[in-house]
Amino acid sequence: MTVLLSLVAICCSSVAVLLLWMAWRRDHRRRRLLAGSLIAWVIALTLWTTAFGLEVGIPLTLETAAIVAFVFILSRIEFRTPRIVRERYAPPVVRSRNRWLRGTILGVGAGPVAFTASTGVGVLFATTAPLADATRLMLAGLLIPSLWGAAMTLVLASRRLLLPSAGLLGVAITTIATSVMVVR
Repeated sequence: MTVLLSLVAICCSSVAVLLLWMAWRRDHRRRRLLAGSLIAWVIALTLWTTAFGLEVGIPLTLETAAIVAFVFILSRIEFRTPRIVRERYAPPVVRSRNRWLRGTILGVGAGPVAFTASTGVGVLFATTAPLADATRLMLAGLLIPSLWGAAMTLVLASRRLLLPSAGLLGVAITTIATSVMVVR
């Protein structure tokens, strides 16, 4: 019975993707096609949850829809013949004398300095937030990679490299010193 419900659910997901594509391609009957797609996905969700329960049925519905959509997109690929590229002569690139210094500042600012600043904020959060111990540690662990990515983006997107790097270094020193001074 589970296999039959699974096959019908996969077919419903396929019909839902096809109806969505048809709604996207046509201006008329768009609402009917979107409603039909939604109904097909609700049926697929119902079948998956009937066969495997809510804990497994909902992820299976989402995963089946994603896989069916991916296969559908792969079936719609168009192959074009490549155009002949003309030869073009570009002027030579003028490189500045201090590009190694700029690269070093970028690497240090976006790497260790940004990591230290994000770790300092995470440690400060883990030591001073008014939450339960497990919650503070988990949130701090989730906060550090996000802050590191944001700090790296700040350094790499800036035209002036010393200002964001110095700011992040100040944040790192301040937060780590504060978290060391605060006794819990």
